[in-house]
Amino acid sequence: MLAGVADDDRDESHFIDRVNRGLRRGDVLALIVGDGIQTALQELVAHLCRDTPHLRYSLALVELGCYQLQDSPHTLFIVPRVVQEVEPVERAYVRIDLAPGLEGKLTVTPVAAEPLAGPRTGHRLTLDEEELIAALDRIEPGLGLTTKAFYDGLVSAYGLELEPEAPAVMIKIPHPHDEQSGASVLGIERSGRVYNPDHLRKQLGRWRLPETVWLDYWKELHSIDAGFSLEGISHIRPKQFIPLQRVREKFPAINAAVGRLVAAARAAAQEHRAIQTGGCSNSLSQRLGMAETIRR
Repeated sequence: MLAGVADDDRDESHFIDRVNRGLRRGDVLALIVGDGIQTALQELVAHLCRDTPHLRYSLALVELGCYQLQDSPHTLFIVPRVVQEVEPVERAYVRIDLAPGLEGKLTVTPVAAEPLAGPRTGHRLTLDEEELIAALDRIEPGLGLTTKAFYDGLVSAYGLELEPEAPAVMIKIPHPHDEQSGASVLGIERSGRVYNPDHLRKQLGRWRLPETVWLDYWKELHSIDAGFSLEGISHIRPKQFIPLQRVREKFPAINAAVGRLVAAARAAAQEHRAIQTGGCSNSLSQRLGMAETIRR
């Protein structure tokens, strides 16, 4: 097919040899495409590249910005963009050429050094914070620092995490037992808007928490400002987002609502874990008792 559209003559056998050699060496360009590049994906890519230093592939994370057209609610306008905030993955490329007589007799295995263990800080913001603050200050002077003080207060008071999902920063509750990904309580956009993400429902649902946990939180947010939806807001409906200037004076009330959500979520998760652990212990005790009865 390439030979048919090329202007010059191509050596097909040479082309096939180069393709096969590139695949064998891992000399390829791989694109990971999604509607949101999360920190967990960045960590997965970093782990993959760290353990395969002998391959020459290149990776790019591409985010698809999805926008709903006002005149056509069932049509999405998709804009792909390379995420610039992703930290470059550091890799070492080592090439070892063996003499023909040694091929198949030696095995080269990469060994990756384990990262140093350290305390978890809970603050994982890799988005350019200066850029975020500058963008908010362009909307209104002082809005960036005010917003930073707001989300920094949430992180320090309740042990939350900040995760970049360009062009927004998601404020998340980390899983109490580090068994699953965090749950998004608020999203703050560079365009100066905030919203309560609707996927909080699915995230806390995967934690096996009762729906009253997030419904009560959304009701409290809605009572603070009617722009917060009782059903959550999708990230593809930016027209429903709330201007930060409108809720800036309400930051203390929103902080308190988030605090009550965090307490309720962690209590419910602890109760669920206790029920699971107790159920396993009771079942084990019953089996041991039955075995003792049989032995006697």
